[in-house]
Amino acid sequence: MKKTNTSEIINIATELFREKGYNASSISDIAEKAGLQKSSIYSHFNGKEDILLQAVNTLSEQFRQNVLSIAYDKNFTPHQRLKKIIDIIEEIYFVKKGCVLGNLSLEISNTIPKVREAIHEFFVEWAKDLAFILKEEYGNAKAKAMGEDIVIRIEGAIMWMRISNDTSVFKRTCREIRSLC
Repeated sequence: MKKTNTSEIINIATELFREKGYNASSISDIAEKAGLQKSSIYSHFNGKEDILLQAVNTLSEQFRQNVLSIAYDKNFTPHQRLKKIIDIIEEIYFVKKGCVLGNLSLEISNTIPKVREAIHEFFVEWAKDLAFILKEEYGNAKAKAMGEDIVIRIEGAIMWMRISNDTSVFKRTCREIRSLC
């Protein structure tokens, strides 16, 4: 039997949640894909909700470190920072055909409050980081609203891309956001 660590299991579960959704992914699916027995999963986690919460926290932290941290990089102008963030988002979400946190928020928002709160915190932080970039040009209040609107537009465009199998709305949305500063 293969030895797999907690972070590998979280990565495997995240991909299953992305492909199948939370409700359609079982502990058995995760164990099988990890090459483990189901009981081995329980030596790392209390259950599927625990895996989900850790997956959400891991994804959020990776996004903060790899994408949102750019908002505060003073080596670039606000326009360059916004462009870099949107370029990365477009690449990630285009290749993966969506945002797993957005998908999960729709699927479990009313059933698992801890996860809903963690996902909400992620989206609020994302909007705040975008507002930080925009505040110099637009002022605090308008930048806050614009940051929220950008997140909403991106997530809506991702949903449109998935249900229509048409990438043009997502690409147009990213292009228009890049032009804001």
